[in-house]
Amino acid sequence: MISAGLVACTICPVPTRARQAVTKTDLLTISEALKQFRSDGGAYPVTGSTLASFDSAIGNTLAERYYIREVPTEPWGGTFGYWSDGTHFILVSSGPNQRFDLEYGQVAGEEGGSQPDLLCGKMSPSNDDYVIADGTECPQDI
Repeated sequence: MISAGLVACTICPVPTRARQAVTKTDLLTISEALKQFRSDGGAYPVTGSTLASFDSAIGNTLAERYYIREVPTEPWGGTFGYWSDGTHFILVSSGPNQRFDLEYGQVAGEEGGSQPDLLCGKMSPSNDDYVIADGTECPQDI
């Protein structure tokens, strides 16, 4: 009976690790699609000053233009966030708590706030969001 409990606890984190892997892969795939979109069109799709839902902001356009096969579903049950001023972009997964732990659009609007090292530096260690800024992964992990 005790060994069964140990096996169950060992298995518990597997779905979380699987979601982490899917989240990372999806965001990196989207990031590469955005870079190609910018290469072809000269700019990233602009969202304004707030973090937008990826699928409504640009996801369908990327799929329709064959940059991605389909708009990925955020593995934690939320939606991927996307922000861009045309020159820089931020992609965010809300992670296990299903809420964005930082106001990314506001931070990005600050002087230099969309630069990966500055943006990632504003994230607290307790932040469980997974973030890619201009193709660079922030060191915090979900």
